[in-house]
Amino acid sequence: RFLSAVLLGLADARRSAEGLASTLALTRRLAVRHDFGDILFTAARSIADVVRVARASILLVDESLEEIRVVATSDDPEIHDLRLELDRYPEVREAIVRRAPVYVADVSTDPRLALARGLYGTPRATANYLFPVENERGEAFGMLLLKAAAQERLDGEQVATCQAIASACSPALQNAREIRVLRRQAHGSAQDRLKAEREVHALSKYAQFFDSAADGLIVIDPAGSVQYANPSAEALLAGEDGIPRRLADALADAGRAAFDELLKGFLAERFPTIDLALTRPGGVPRIVQVSTSPVQHGAGACLLSVRDVSEERAM
Repeated sequence: RFLSAVLLGLADARRSAEGLASTLALTRRLAVRHDFGDILFTAARSIADVVRVARASILLVDESLEEIRVVATSDDPEIHDLRLELDRYPEVREAIVRRAPVYVADVSTDPRLALARGLYGTPRATANYLFPVENERGEAFGMLLLKAAAQERLDGEQVATCQAIASACSPALQNAREIRVLRRQAHGSAQDRLKAEREVHALSKYAQFFDSAADGLIVIDPAGSVQYANPSAEALLAGEDGIPRRLADALADAGRAAFDELLKGFLAERFPTIDLALTRPGGVPRIVQVSTSPVQHGAGACLLSVRDVSEERAM
């Protein structure tokens, strides 16, 4: 009996040493890699092998958008931005709120998931382990998700290994999140610019009329950038450096506040006629009357008809 106990103890010690060696080797590999996509896939695949589970996935969680993004999974290297609805996975929300590992013995019967099953159907019976990934402020923003056979549990060493890997993944997962934010911002800016460019293009058939008009005609986008100006408008706006990119740069200080209010009004589909003060090198500001109208109803660009009324306002 004593010999059996010794042998069992040696076997446990060997498993512990092997598990620690595997964890250290994996964290070293993650530390020397620079491609965050490669880092996350390596982590997912390695953790599935180390703790012997069916699948390991790394998730980004965005509570403001109520969504989850699968950025890596152990059994498919092609997955790095799979969108899922956060409401379908209450266990993920629980782990984010608690900032602690969550175990679900069987997702097909666990009472915590009853509402999700009623809304989205009963998933295949599996056990889920969830380990939060935290940033340097201790905020949980991601998740290491392990899927195993229903009722299967990890031992203490396996749990410690998963927590260590979740911590090691944090820098790469933060990079993935920042890239997503930048792409979303760039996509929005590109969409706004494309919309304005299309609207200006739609006006091209009227270009001859615009160019010969006595009044200044200007097309601006939602940010107030000049997309088009006819010759009469150019004569009013041009300074030492030519026509400003943003119309506000051609305005005197008194006119900029009014112009900001004008832009806000466009968002609410208000298109008034107002006076604005343009800068004039070495002289008093020039007063122009600006009549506004949308280029296309409900779209972003706006047409300004500009007329010099300085003499009239001086009377």
